[in-house]
Amino acid sequence: MSILLVLGAIIPSLLTVSSLSLNDSIVSYRKTQLEVNFGQADAFVVNNRTSLFLSFPLSQMILDDLKSNPQVKNILPASESFGRIENNGRFLEVLVVAVEGEDLSNFIGQNIDLSPGKVVVSQEIANEIGVNEGETIVIHMPGGSKNLEVSHVGEKGFLNYRGEMAQYPGSVFVNVLDFKGNTVYPSKAYVDFVESENVDISNISLPSNLEINNIKEDFLNSPVNEILGYIVFAFSSFSILAGLILVIVFGNNFANEQEKTVGILRILGFKRFKILLLFFMEALLYFGISSAIGVILGAKIGAVLLNQLGEIASGLTFETLGSFTVVPYELSVRTIIFGFLIGIVIPLIIFMIKGLQISNNSPVESLKKDVEAYVPHGINGWFSLLFIISGVLLMSFANEFEILALILISVGLVFVFKNPLFNVGLSVFLMILSKTFFSLSSGALSFNFIFQRSFLFGFIVVLFFTSIIPILKRFSKVFSSKKSVPFLLGFSYVERFPVRVLMLSLMFGIIIFGLIVISSIPANLVRFVDTSMQEGLFGYNFLVVSNPIKNLFFSDDIAVYEGIEKPTKVQIAILDSQIIAFVDDTFLESAIIPSESVTDWREELKSKNTVLYGKFSDEEQIPEYVKGNLSSITPLGGVSNVSYDVVGFFNLKDITIPVKYVASIVSKPNSVKSVDILLGNVPKENIDEVKQKYMSTFDYPIFIEEELQTIYNGIDGIISLATGMLYLGLISGFSGLALYSVRSCIIRQRIIGTLRAIGSSSKDITKGLLIENFSIVSVGAFIGLVGGYLVAKDIIFAIFQFLGNVDFYFPLLNVVGIIGMVYLITFLTLMIPSFLITKITPADSLREIG
Repeated sequence: MSILLVLGAIIPSLLTVSSLSLNDSIVSYRKTQLEVNFGQADAFVVNNRTSLFLSFPLSQMILDDLKSNPQVKNILPASESFGRIENNGRFLEVLVVAVEGEDLSNFIGQNIDLSPGKVVVSQEIANEIGVNEGETIVIHMPGGSKNLEVSHVGEKGFLNYRGEMAQYPGSVFVNVLDFKGNTVYPSKAYVDFVESENVDISNISLPSNLEINNIKEDFLNSPVNEILGYIVFAFSSFSILAGLILVIVFGNNFANEQEKTVGILRILGFKRFKILLLFFMEALLYFGISSAIGVILGAKIGAVLLNQLGEIASGLTFETLGSFTVVPYELSVRTIIFGFLIGIVIPLIIFMIKGLQISNNSPVESLKKDVEAYVPHGINGWFSLLFIISGVLLMSFANEFEILALILISVGLVFVFKNPLFNVGLSVFLMILSKTFFSLSSGALSFNFIFQRSFLFGFIVVLFFTSIIPILKRFSKVFSSKKSVPFLLGFSYVERFPVRVLMLSLMFGIIIFGLIVISSIPANLVRFVDTSMQEGLFGYNFLVVSNPIKNLFFSDDIAVYEGIEKPTKVQIAILDSQIIAFVDDTFLESAIIPSESVTDWREELKSKNTVLYGKFSDEEQIPEYVKGNLSSITPLGGVSNVSYDVVGFFNLKDITIPVKYVASIVSKPNSVKSVDILLGNVPKENIDEVKQKYMSTFDYPIFIEEELQTIYNGIDGIISLATGMLYLGLISGFSGLALYSVRSCIIRQRIIGTLRAIGSSSKDITKGLLIENFSIVSVGAFIGLVGGYLVAKDIIFAIFQFLGNVDFYFPLLNVVGIIGMVYLITFLTLMIPSFLITKITPADSLREIG
């Protein structure tokens, strides 16, 4: 039994350490990046109005004042833009940094040749595209392209710079005369402080239109550093919770089992302090060992997780963004201590509280206690009233939390009435409310709303299926009248200890719930990707997005290269925060609209000031006209007040991207600058050739099927990883079940012996044990199954509402496999206690248990 308890209790520590060690690895890696990718650059100064599209110059006076600051060692005036390197048919998105050659040499303390026609390439870029010093590469910039000779490869420090958040594969440094990023120089100044670790940038005086950013400090303190570990920790929370339930249930039971021993020790003269010390040492022994094992295994699993996540990230990384850098595994002392405490603090608290309660009892009272004596469970009436009043107040003053308020009121009513039939009726009533008054279509969809609905579904299924237990007990009396001992025995113990049964059921319910929710996501993703691959975007499988930054310099149309079938051009703008697509006649003649029932709109849309309306739901009313401010996606692109007559509609769920309106190109005002898109169909065998042509023009070609598949593969990998972590949580469930059943055989040895003595067969008693334990698993399975289905449906709807088909698909075969596996392992787990029952003889009824 001790082994089973330790086995189940290692899960919280194991999963905590394995999850949080990912954060340790990333933070440690980022510290090494300061030297490898930042070097002398501690901060930068820039105009606070500078954006992706607009840059503002820094005056020489500002640069001189900055350089004269006693905290500043050196500065590097620069201008930057996005760029794309081309070498031997390979492309890589990079950061282009324009500087004066002498300024760069002074800043890094190394003589660098950056005369016109030369370029310095960072080490990561050189490795990715296979370029060496002396070779010529093509650099595509928003203002044009340049053939430049590589004069130096920056192996370390600022010459290996990857952007302020290391978001680029690398950087290229060009001479200002070769720069075609923008017409402003310098628009930024990098700063090297005298003491970078102790500098206080607030003491650096700058004009109000300028700002200084400590890039090293921001890089190290970015929330991104720890988000991965917390995401994995969230996936692990189901299993951690299951492990903690095991610890709470059996920590409490183990403490109760010591009460007779404590009574004897009190009679022998033991003081309360020594008894408390015994409880402390016992908890430390059991759960200290399990926590230590959990920490050790967690460190090993953490390394495996990091490696698997690296493989998933590599699959998600697009080719032009470079390969994913593998992060070395690190484990901090803080994580070790936290993981150890997770597994030991709660059991210690339980043991010490129980120790205080037991030690305050009289020795005679302790000796009278039966380990499995029935203890009525209830809650004080004041607490019930508190729940109800809290719910009413919350509903009155915080309408956005009305579902949570309803749950609080329901909890109070449950404890007031304490009637299983009332509970079942209440759960049915709440389910009706969730489908009517609190349905997904009843209001604005938000995270808060989805979160509260999930809690409501969890409360409904737990209330319904736990209240079924006493009803089944009454139903079993039909069998007991026919001398059905197994049903009488099994349901008697289930009804006798409802809290314990509920906790054990929740161990399975939580894990099954998580497995069903997580397995539903990839199943629906597969259907979404398959549908999108078949239908594409309005029937097209290939699109090219013009580079909006390049369009600030040029206004040429996107070229149509050989290999593109049915090419059509689309211009994208914003109409009152919604996307509107202006299309040509080719689109109107060949576009595929899945929900199209009539085609009159195709001709009507060619008229000026007409629009096709994107409808999200069948209940949504289609307006007669739409009007508002039409604006460009890019700044300074113009604004115009427009009004369009609605001549038709399409369903947003039937296309891949959220285009709210479609209009003819003749309806677009010339004063508004749009983002150009080319749509078409390209056979798979020609994709690489066509994509390469558009990469050379510094535009963004996208093969829809390929990108969707890449995204799906990455998400599916993450889901598979999370599923594996949930399966670890089942260890707690099965350990708890085995511990419960074996413990039942030992503690009930006297009762079993008595039943054998009055004629009951070991077969009937074994059936009773199986009924009891399978009831626990079944309640958990139903809680997880129904709750998982309801919550998964909401989550899928929230994820896919703006992406495509929101028809929920429930992966029945996967779910049957999960439930079947749980029952199979449950049966195997109960083989040992069933065997123990057959060995108990009537003579055992004379033994004293305690």
